[in-house]
Amino acid sequence: MKLPDKLKFELSIQGELRYEENPHQRAALYSDATEPPYIKLAGKDLSYNNLVDMEAAISAVLTLEEPGCVIVKHANPCGAGMHIDGPSPAFKLALECDPNSAYGGIIAFNGIIDLNDVLTIKRSRTFFEIVCAKAFTSEALSELKKREKLRVIEYVDSFNDAPRLEVKYLMGTWLVQDRDAEDSIKPWVVATKNNPSYDQIMEMEFAWKMCKFVKSNAITMACSKDGGIMLCGVGAGQMSRVDAVNLALTRSLQDPSRCVMASDGFFPFSDGPLIAMNAGIQGFIQPGGSIRDQDVIRAVDDNDCVMLMTGMRHFNH
Repeated sequence: MKLPDKLKFELSIQGELRYEENPHQRAALYSDATEPPYIKLAGKDLSYNNLVDMEAAISAVLTLEEPGCVIVKHANPCGAGMHIDGPSPAFKLALECDPNSAYGGIIAFNGIIDLNDVLTIKRSRTFFEIVCAKAFTSEALSELKKREKLRVIEYVDSFNDAPRLEVKYLMGTWLVQDRDAEDSIKPWVVATKNNPSYDQIMEMEFAWKMCKFVKSNAITMACSKDGGIMLCGVGAGQMSRVDAVNLALTRSLQDPSRCVMASDGFFPFSDGPLIAMNAGIQGFIQPGGSIRDQDVIRAVDDNDCVMLMTGMRHFNH
């Protein structure tokens, strides 16, 4: 999209927030008078951090084509699952990624939540701040309202459709960019001599979609399990891509030999993939574009693994 030559804000305050990013700061929500893309059906007022995490969780889950669930904590996905049988198995896969980090997080679903789904969440005995979905059945909403403080959010179908500008006040100026709305990994290129299997392609696409929502440098791992696909390792916000690889491997509760790995930026050297392959990783998806791409590809070929290159970077700062 073309950025405007002039940018003018006319915003009306919607109210101060329950609390800010930190208690010593003040925060409020402003609007340009258009309809908000969500409705709070129940629970306490939203905080600054709630709104940031909620936007990340809903945006991420809406990239999934099958019934999906994404759990966000401190603006990073710490769990994600997708399952053709619906929200409940998708939630179980998402929670299995990192149940400790999920505590106090925000859940988002890309479909309608019924009573069985709510009971599945409750049986996990995990505390969540917010549950977001496209809609809730009346029985599901009644059950959720039993937890007085739990925020229940219903968002509109077009949540991810409208063009949006991201604006940040920086050094006395306004830094503006359009939203990173590109989710497709096609046309990707098979960079290695071996071709990925159908399952690996599905897993790589899932890992790639989730990687976009992880703070850079970002590494994600994904695997197939119980008829679905799950996020199974996250390395977020690292200054070194090698550290991000090590963190994702360390945090994963799944056997790396069953997993693929995504990187939001290119691998500048072969060290990251070599660490991952030594741990058992069989497939990679990354943008490519490093002057050492051929060294990286050669290392993957030497280990009889596979790599896709997307030609598109997804840094998230």
